[in-house]
Amino acid sequence: MKNPYRILCAVDASRPATAAFEQALAMSVRRGAQLVLVHAVSKDRAYSRGAVERMAALAALRERAEALKVSVRVRIQQGDTASVILLHARAHAPDLIVLGFHEPVGLARFRFHSIAERVMKGATCNVLVVPAGTTPVTPFRNIVCAVDLSSRSPAMITKVADIAEAGERLTFVHVLHHAVRRGGGRFAVSEFAPATARDTRHRLQSMLDTQGVTSDVLVAVTSMSTEAEILRVARETKADLIVMGATRSAGLRRRFRGATALRVSHRSPIPVLILPARQVMRTLSTLDQTALGWAA
Repeated sequence: MKNPYRILCAVDASRPATAAFEQALAMSVRRGAQLVLVHAVSKDRAYSRGAVERMAALAALRERAEALKVSVRVRIQQGDTASVILLHARAHAPDLIVLGFHEPVGLARFRFHSIAERVMKGATCNVLVVPAGTTPVTPFRNIVCAVDLSSRSPAMITKVADIAEAGERLTFVHVLHHAVRRGGGRFAVSEFAPATARDTRHRLQSMLDTQGVTSDVLVAVTSMSTEAEILRVARETKADLIVMGATRSAGLRRRFRGATALRVSHRSPIPVLILPARQVMRTLSTLDQTALGWAA
């Protein structure tokens, strides 16, 4: 018998986490999913501090879910937020992790980027990043998926097609950047760009045909950043979900600017679904079991 769909949602007292919970709850109701709520207590504060308020808030979330006939579990763990989320993801093997998008200022911005990127990098399942203040959407009817035409693209196309329900609109987009030269005091686009775009569109269409996927295909040639172009396409197509793959590569540019998926999540007014970059073993180590209190 197939295990039920399982959603893990990270929650705290913030507005973004509320949006994440509402989206996770709506999806759980629609899919008949099990919902696991994970709350991380900062290791920099005493566990007992604010415990009464914390328990009351989590009890209210549980009651909301149970009132809608959703099977729900609540897990509280003290420690580093990203580590706690990934620890319980390994323990519960969810099909989806839902995170709220924080809108921090100053140093807190770097902390959020660290949490989000570490969860994206370490998760073996899809991660849905939900902006604060958004209204829950289920099912997603208009999906934009950004692909890079790497060796991972065919598998990603198949996953997105599996995620999409009948009647949903799929748009696959690949972003090309202008090769520009300075001339006459202005920037001019070099002549090979149109031919490159046609060839790229043909390659993307061939991938879709091979996978048996029917969708819109768009190759965007732009001088803007990749994330800006993806967001423009999502806006113009009135998308309610953006899908991207997590990035495994490193480098100075990524270190200072962050992965493209994270940058899109940072600026997107709609949810962003990030597909895992790699698959790892789901079995728990003895250290994990000890942290969860499962060791004998």
